[in-house]
Amino acid sequence: MTVPTLLKRWKALENGLELSAETFEALCGRFESRTKKWLQEERQAQQRRHEDPTAMEIYDTTVGKGTRSREIICIIW
Repeated sequence: MTVPTLLKRWKALENGLELSAETFEALCGRFESRTKKWLQEERQAQQRRHEDPTAMEIYDTTVGKGTRSREIICIIW
Protein backbone atom coordinates (compact mmCIF):
# COMPACT_ATOMS: atom_id res chain seq x y z
CA MET A 1 0.00 0.00 0.00
CA THR A 2 1.13 3.47 -0.73
CA VAL A 3 1.19 6.36 1.71
CA PRO A 4 -1.69 8.27 0.03
CA THR A 5 -3.87 5.16 0.22
CA LEU A 6 -3.07 4.73 3.90
CA LEU A 7 -3.85 8.39 4.60
CA LYS A 8 -7.16 8.10 2.79
CA ARG A 9 -8.09 5.04 4.85
CA TRP A 10 -6.96 6.74 8.06
CA LYS A 11 -9.26 9.71 7.40
CA ALA A 12 -12.18 7.39 6.70
CA LEU A 13 -11.43 5.54 9.93
CA GLU A 14 -11.39 8.80 11.92
CA ASN A 15 -14.76 9.83 10.49
CA GLY A 16 -16.28 6.44 11.19
CA LEU A 17 -14.87 6.36 14.70
CA GLU A 18 -16.48 9.69 15.57
CA LEU A 19 -19.86 8.53 14.27
CA SER A 20 -19.54 5.24 16.14
CA ALA A 21 -18.73 7.04 19.39
CA GLU A 22 -21.78 9.30 19.03
CA THR A 23 -24.02 6.33 18.33
CA PHE A 24 -22.61 4.41 21.29
CA GLU A 25 -23.20 7.35 23.63
CA ALA A 26 -26.79 7.69 22.37
CA LEU A 27 -27.43 4.00 23.00
CA CYS A 28 -25.92 4.19 26.47
CA GLY A 29 -28.16 7.12 27.34
CA ARG A 30 -31.23 5.36 25.98
CA PHE A 31 -30.64 2.20 28.01
CA GLU A 32 -29.24 3.75 31.20
CA SER A 33 -32.19 2.89 33.45
CA ARG A 34 -32.43 -0.63 32.04
CA THR A 35 -28.69 -1.13 32.36
CA LYS A 36 -28.88 -0.50 36.10
CA LYS A 37 -31.71 -3.04 36.38
CA TRP A 38 -29.81 -5.59 34.28
CA LEU A 39 -26.65 -5.16 36.38
CA GLN A 40 -28.64 -5.65 39.56
CA GLU A 41 -30.26 -8.81 38.18
CA GLU A 42 -26.87 -10.09 37.04
CA ARG A 43 -25.35 -9.48 40.46
CA GLN A 44 -28.22 -11.34 42.15
CA ALA A 45 -27.91 -14.26 39.74
CA GLN A 46 -24.18 -14.54 40.43
CA GLN A 47 -24.81 -14.56 44.18
CA ARG A 48 -27.57 -17.19 43.97
CA ARG A 49 -26.07 -19.46 41.29
CA HIS A 50 -24.67 -22.04 43.74
CA GLU A 51 -27.93 -22.50 45.64
CA ASP A 52 -30.24 -22.10 42.63
CA PRO A 53 -28.75 -22.88 39.20
CA THR A 54 -31.93 -21.62 37.51
CA ALA A 55 -30.86 -18.10 38.52
CA MET A 56 -28.47 -18.25 35.57
CA GLU A 57 -31.37 -18.38 33.12
CA ILE A 58 -31.10 -14.61 32.73
CA TYR A 59 -28.15 -15.36 30.44
CA ASP A 60 -30.25 -17.55 28.13
CA THR A 61 -30.20 -15.81 24.76
CA THR A 62 -31.98 -18.43 22.72
CA VAL A 63 -35.07 -17.29 20.93
CA GLY A 64 -37.95 -19.66 20.45
CA LYS A 65 -38.63 -20.93 16.97
CA GLY A 66 -41.13 -18.72 15.22
CA THR A 67 -40.34 -15.64 17.29
CA ARG A 68 -40.33 -12.62 15.03
CA SER A 69 -37.86 -9.78 15.18
CA ARG A 70 -40.72 -7.35 15.92
CA GLU A 71 -41.55 -9.38 19.06
CA ILE A 72 -37.91 -9.27 20.15
CA ILE A 73 -37.77 -5.50 19.64
CA CYS A 74 -40.93 -5.08 21.75
CA ILE A 75 -39.29 -7.04 24.56
CA ILE A 76 -36.18 -4.86 24.42
CA TRP A 77 -38.02 -1.54 24.32
